[in-house]
Amino acid sequence: MQCQCIEDGALINGELQSCRFWVHLYGQDPQTGDKRDVWDCAFAWTPVLLTENSARQRETAGELEKLRNEIVPQTQTMNGIVAQMLTPAIPPHISLPGFKS
Repeated sequence: MQCQCIEDGALINGELQSCRFWVHLYGQDPQTGDKRDVWDCAFAWTPVLLTENSARQRETAGELEKLRNEIVPQTQTMNGIVAQMLTPAIPPHISLPGFKS
């Protein structure tokens, strides 16, 4: 295999002998949707992997926003219930017998 490599000593007579950046990627191509089973240089895959990572981060942010929109009204309802439970049953302007205000 003819290639250029950034690793010193990885090429012998123009052929790749060993390289710690030579990786096996298996999965679905995010741009085409095709199944991929490829050995290639990790640096060659960097743009594709960065693009895929950005897409997953946007997807996660959207899901978190949906979750927040569900939780906020429920939390407000629960806070109202707790506030009612903690409010004294006797209004503060009524005095109880035997107690001076």
